[in-house]
Amino acid sequence: MADKIYYRVQYPLKKGIQKLKKLDKDEEKLDEMIAGLSEYEKSRLRNFLQDWEEGGRNDLVQFIEELEERL
Repeated sequence: MADKIYYRVQYPLKKGIQKLKKLDKDEEKLDEMIAGLSEYEKSRLRNFLQDWEEGGRNDLVQFIEELEERL
């Protein structure tokens, strides 16, 4: 069970965070990437960030806490 959680949840999150940290250090590359996005992609990104700030983060924390209680 722990392996499934790691490979399906934790590992992709870890890789995503590493990529975001890389982009955060390179403002020029980040600006280029954003400029290359379509309006649809920009909208998806804005919506994701808005959802994350409005409860997505809390949902993830709650999910992890529930898993810890059960394991």
